[in-house]
Amino acid sequence: MGCFEESKAELTEILRGFGEEAKGLYSVGAPMLAKGLSEDEIVNLLISLGRKKIIELLPDNRVRVLAELSG
Repeated sequence: MGCFEESKAELTEILRGFGEEAKGLYSVGAPMLAKGLSEDEIVNLLISLGRKKIIELLPDNRVRVLAELSG
């Protein structure tokens, strides 16, 4: 992939399916790796969304969506 905005859109689409329940990061990582992103790119995207208070990174490698995700 490579383009930050394209990658962010792909991640947002995955996170939309989560609802309010916390999910394991594997639920994010596996599909993103399959789309060609590196682990570093995925982590950078997650940190970016966490800083914007869109998601919350939780203990035990889990993530929770905090804000409504737009396209």
